[in-house]
Amino acid sequence: MSSYALLLAFSGFRYSAVEGKLWLKPQLEGSQYKSFFSTASGWGLLTLQNDSLSIDMKAGELAVKQLCVYFPNDREVESSPEVIARVGEECVVLLI
Repeated sequence: MSSYALLLAFSGFRYSAVEGKLWLKPQLEGSQYKSFFSTASGWGLLTLQNDSLSIDMKAGELAVKQLCVYFPNDREVESSPEVIARVGEECVVLLI
């Protein structure tokens, strides 16, 4: 359990299924960030770049109505993409 808590702290991943809201606050700067995530409805990989977030579902699905990304350089992006990421489907959210 403590290992998973460290992953959550490192990635800043938080998800509310009730609100369909996803928060990310990675702790490392860089041009690309990739992290594992798991929720009650599914799990997969998140790839965060300066201009996009890719959700690669390995099982289940993830509904994202609201997205809040807080970059280490104090840049914040909030959007309402209204997407459902599913296994086998490409899901990319532009961060504009």
